[in-house]
Amino acid sequence: MSALQTAQLADFARRQAFLGFGPDDVAALQFLHTSLKDHAPGFVDAFYEHLAEFEEMRALIEQPGLLDRLKRAQADYFDTLTSGPYDADYLQRRLAIGMAHSRVGLAPAWYLGAYSHYLVGLLPDVIARLGTDPAYLLPAVQALMKVVLLDIGLAIDSYIAHRDQQIARLQDYMNVFTGMPFGTLVLSSDLRVLYVNRALVDMLGTGSAALQGRTLGEVVDAAPLQTLLSRIGEGRPVREATTLRVLDRPNELAIPVGLTLSLLPDSSGLPGRRLLMVVEDLRLQARLETDLLNAQAVAGIGSWHVDLRTGQAQWSDEAYRLYGRDPGGPASYEVFLDAVHPEDREEVDSAWRAALAGRPFRIEHRVVRPNGSIRWVESRGKLQRGADGRVVKAFGTVYDITERRQASERIQRLAFQDTLTGLPNRTLALDRLQQALAQAEREQHGVALLYVDLDHFKEINDTQGHLIGDQVLAEVAGRLNAVVRQRDTLARLGGDEFVLLGPSDAASAAQVAERLLQTVEQPVVVNGVRFTLNMSIGIALFPEDGRTAEDLLKHADTAMYRAKAAGGGALRFYHAGMSDELQRRLLLATRLKAALHGNQLRLHFQPQFDLHTGALCGAEALARWHDVDAGWIAPSEFIPVAETRGLIDELGDWALSEAARQVRQWQEAGLPFTGRVAVNVSARQMAAEGFVARAVALVRAQGIEPDRIELEVTESSMMQEPRKAEDMARALVAAGFVLSIDDFGTGYSSLAALKRLPVTKLKIDMSFVRDMLDKPEDHTIVHTIISMARALGLRTLAEGVEQRAQADALLALGCDQMQGWYRGPAVPGDEFAARWLTG
Repeated sequence: MSALQTAQLADFARRQAFLGFGPDDVAALQFLHTSLKDHAPGFVDAFYEHLAEFEEMRALIEQPGLLDRLKRAQADYFDTLTSGPYDADYLQRRLAIGMAHSRVGLAPAWYLGAYSHYLVGLLPDVIARLGTDPAYLLPAVQALMKVVLLDIGLAIDSYIAHRDQQIARLQDYMNVFTGMPFGTLVLSSDLRVLYVNRALVDMLGTGSAALQGRTLGEVVDAAPLQTLLSRIGEGRPVREATTLRVLDRPNELAIPVGLTLSLLPDSSGLPGRRLLMVVEDLRLQARLETDLLNAQAVAGIGSWHVDLRTGQAQWSDEAYRLYGRDPGGPASYEVFLDAVHPEDREEVDSAWRAALAGRPFRIEHRVVRPNGSIRWVESRGKLQRGADGRVVKAFGTVYDITERRQASERIQRLAFQDTLTGLPNRTLALDRLQQALAQAEREQHGVALLYVDLDHFKEINDTQGHLIGDQVLAEVAGRLNAVVRQRDTLARLGGDEFVLLGPSDAASAAQVAERLLQTVEQPVVVNGVRFTLNMSIGIALFPEDGRTAEDLLKHADTAMYRAKAAGGGALRFYHAGMSDELQRRLLLATRLKAALHGNQLRLHFQPQFDLHTGALCGAEALARWHDVDAGWIAPSEFIPVAETRGLIDELGDWALSEAARQVRQWQEAGLPFTGRVAVNVSARQMAAEGFVARAVALVRAQGIEPDRIELEVTESSMMQEPRKAEDMARALVAAGFVLSIDDFGTGYSSLAALKRLPVTKLKIDMSFVRDMLDKPEDHTIVHTIISMARALGLRTLAEGVEQRAQADALLALGCDQMQGWYRGPAVPGDEFAARWLTG
């Protein structure tokens, strides 16, 4: 006897002792057995008829020949239940029967049900045959109950032992399958779930406890599995893509899966084969395929595949769309080539044949769609070769690059073309200049470079805004481009600066420059505003003035500044001395900035007098600069530098603040200055945001009110944008300032606009006053200005009066006030007070 059998027998004895099952019980059972020996056949027949009413059991007992064997075994089982002997053989027979029931799938509930039917059916016969005498009936029933419970315990032990066997046999499967990323099932031959891994539980959304022991058809719709199950008998794994629908969630979409079904090797020694089902969740793959198709459509990328052995080709839907063909239609190299633009077909075909010979396939070409539209695409491909080196497959992509090509062309234009004027930009101009110089060097001829700049264009931007300024520039560029030769290059360097490359000598350069100057003789009109423009042109020659593009450009720029310094509206050829002048101007700008920050500038005050009474009526503040190294620097020199180098705002604010400080100082000294101090305001200051508030703050910071200050603004700055000028002027007057128009007669005026401006005085420019006694036209201009001012209710002040005769003539014409050397020069504030304020 084995150790296991010895242990089982010892356990059997303990069970009997625990139930109190002893010799008396054996004797009672044997007596009962004798009385009931003809009862078992009828009971067994009735019992199996009852089992056949249940579908689960009917599937087990209706197998051919099985029912008779079961009935015989059942009759023998109940016969030995009461006949004994209850020894080791009895124990082993009982354990074997329980194990067999467990293997065929007879659940404990059915096993216990059999005992219930046995006892219920047996007790009436026991009472009928033994009577109701407790001396006989009670021991027999007690013994029967003990032996039934003893057998039930053995049966349950058999189920537990079988389960442990299954767990032991499945343990290797579990170790392998638990960590697998695919859903894994181990099934019995009747598709009952013996094992399920975590991946499948997560996929189906059903707990493992709900799956274990159930047939697969109770969990999912098993209809799609029938084809696989029918093929499993062929002895090799079978695979199929299908769908699984979870039965307890009918409203959810079926899960696309890839199923692989195979037989597991049987190492359990148990009857029946195990099936291994691997379930690959294809939802992600399906979603990725859908996303890929959508992404291809959004990105304009199609894909294609060609099997060169069969000639079969496949295109994605997006490839069909890019080639202008209906999805699902013929797909071949010939169809593809037919879609290629006729001008590109030869190049594309050559690229494909080169790819077949081993070169990469990548080409940009056009396709023509049936509706006539043309798109640019990029085709790429990769070829696969067989063992013999021949190409067997090719696959690749086609990508819509129309927008990229258009963007590239736009970038090309932006890189070399000025976006405002459409002219070549600085980059292209320098490139062409370098090419022209190289050619001139080889062919031994000259080259002229013209540097063109609009005079005072900054005032248009400052007063009218950059939008208007850009429109003026575009108009000027169009006029310039219209008069240059086709072989010449006119380019915009930036801002209001242009260059012209083309003439070969000084004479032809001068002729071209004259034509350019003539283009702006007629005013430019934008939004109803007329702008009278001038240009300054500098000319540098190769090789006399420089042999490199940088030198020529620098020297032409220098000559242009020389033309501008001479008053503008002219041309100048470069010569070596101009570079020295430019250096001086740059140095002057640097020193001027330092002078402003170092409080080195001073205000001088020129008195203004009433022509009728001769009394002092005001003063004009004029900036003066004495440099410690260069000495006195004239305003006619440093004011233009301040304008061109962006210092005019700072200079203007300083002058306004300093003038107010001087007025306060005179007041505190008790000096009887009852007039106003006039301060010049640049067009840039007037156009600046917040100028009114800043002007008020500067004056009040010195302790006086704005009504002690007269702001002088130029005629041109007020007339360029009359409505804006009117609003600014009214705001300044409302703040307390008095306004006058400086240099009247040198600009352009609209009488209708002038009469709306809240100015009190017109200052007659000294250029008319200086020659009014000798030139009748100047005398007429002065007379006209005075008459117009009187008609508008404005006073007039003549500048630059240097002779008594001029003063008398002005008085006779009705002029109100004067200033100039005839009565007094501009002097420092303390000297002004000593001369004019101390009686």
